[in-house]
Amino acid sequence: MLFKKPEEIVVKASLPGVKPEEIEITVEDNVLTMKAESNKESESQESGYLIRERSSGSFYRALRLPDSVDTDRIHPIYENGVLTIILPKAEEKKRKQIKVNVQETRKAIETSESKKK
Repeated sequence: MLFKKPEEIVVKASLPGVKPEEIEITVEDNVLTMKAESNKESESQESGYLIRERSSGSFYRALRLPDSVDTDRIHPIYENGVLTIILPKAEEKKRKQIKVNVQETRKAIETSESKKK
């Protein structure tokens, strides 16, 4: 899930069963990349049978970020299987008016002697 707020963009991803140290978040060339791997192993004994399950999965998302995101202040939070990444917007660049200077060209003054040559 991706949504905008006035001062930030928020990305949320469900990653149940993933340990925080298994999550990799990178930003390169305004592309946010999220990767995670989960490996679970469980055992239970029912009615004389021993059941052993192994489940694994991977997660990968890449999102192009707008230029207005301040990539130096990205803040990830992982809570109850949900990864939330807060992407603060950079201060808007003020529009700058640039004055165009006109340079006058000098005309040579013609005299009667310069016409004779």
